[in-house]
Amino acid sequence: MMYIEIYFLMQLIILITLIVLYRKDYIAPEVIYSASMVLSSFSYIQLKDYWGRDISKETFEVMLASSCIFIFITLVSRFFFKKTSNNSVSEYNIKISNIYLAGSFFLATINIIYTISFIGNVGSVLEYKELLSFKQLENVFILKQLNKIILAYVYIAIYILVNNVVLRHEKIAQQKILFCNIVYCIISVVVVSLSRQPFIEYLLYSIVIYFYLKNGSDVTGNSVLTIFKVLLCCFLCVPFFYYVAGYIGRDFERISSYGAFFYVGLYLSSGINFFNVIIMPNPAITEYFGQSSLSAIYYNFLIGKVLPDNVVDMTYHEFSTEYGNTVTIFGRWYEDWGTSGVFIMISLIACFYSYFYYSNVRNNSDNKFYGILYAKIILALAWAGYDDRIAPLLSVNIFSILFLMYLMYILIVIKKIKIRMKV
Repeated sequence: MMYIEIYFLMQLIILITLIVLYRKDYIAPEVIYSASMVLSSFSYIQLKDYWGRDISKETFEVMLASSCIFIFITLVSRFFFKKTSNNSVSEYNIKISNIYLAGSFFLATINIIYTISFIGNVGSVLEYKELLSFKQLENVFILKQLNKIILAYVYIAIYILVNNVVLRHEKIAQQKILFCNIVYCIISVVVVSLSRQPFIEYLLYSIVIYFYLKNGSDVTGNSVLTIFKVLLCCFLCVPFFYYVAGYIGRDFERISSYGAFFYVGLYLSSGINFFNVIIMPNPAITEYFGQSSLSAIYYNFLIGKVLPDNVVDMTYHEFSTEYGNTVTIFGRWYEDWGTSGVFIMISLIACFYSYFYYSNVRNNSDNKFYGILYAKIILALAWAGYDDRIAPLLSVNIFSILFLMYLMYILIVIKKIKIRMKV
């Protein structure tokens, strides 16, 4: 049986149907979830010979049934929370104060200098990367806090940039200072983390914000052309993901033997492979309730000495060093509770995302922070076919970043709009 091909075909049919029926509502949770599964399963098909196997019947059944549950719940939510407003958004040209631009530039520079000096002290980029991987840099308190501030700032800055481009029809050239500021801050985050994930997440976040603002305005455009532009943008990210690898502590001599698209395909398909080969044969093996699914909470308790030292930290799987330790969105749930746990968790996740989107984002024209928050947390579903990014959302680190985002939204966006209204 060609289980992965059947799964891909069914997910593709679902995705195309949703895109046609939803009429430009491309950021609905079920659309993003389906797109992630389509991309990951397609990548697995392309590398099926490399992995050496099809997915098992059991893996196919769990993945397909979970997807059907997710789609069904979100469709019911869409019907229940019918669109009641135009969700028209403000057309203010929001300008970031020079104080915030200079402050973010200053913090990003400190971030880069601090990291480079630290790399010099430990010896090399590879050694620094190893320390990051095994969480031996947790004592670098200042660096972590600076990084959180910059991470939060960039999310708000991107919102402002996209707002001005989409609603005010300004060119990127007219926003060149803000654009360069955002790029510089993202570079600083990538340097500190030696990871391409921040760049990818900011790109996906920008796309979600773009459609959020465009759907809530009178801006019209060719939807086919818009989808093409998004796909082209993602396509151009492939060589970036490939060539940057050597600068962030990856073994580029090995990677160069794969080629760019093969290398990216390995990452995108690795979650399905490891879920199929390593997780599926061993359901419900964890010692404590939700030890894998709630690993971020367990980790916070461990470093706070609330739990005994013998409790295993499961925030990081160690079964692969080449393609990431990823198990799709289902893997950790299956690791904790087996098939029933996967179905329960996917139902809860579907209820949460569909309620939040259809009740607070699509039908709310007043509080735009709902849209910003949604664009941030929906990224967990964008990774669904690759890994479980739901667990990290429950960490103290993420909550502190979300708090900083809200604080900056109030200071930079809301305060600015109120001042302009008074004038």
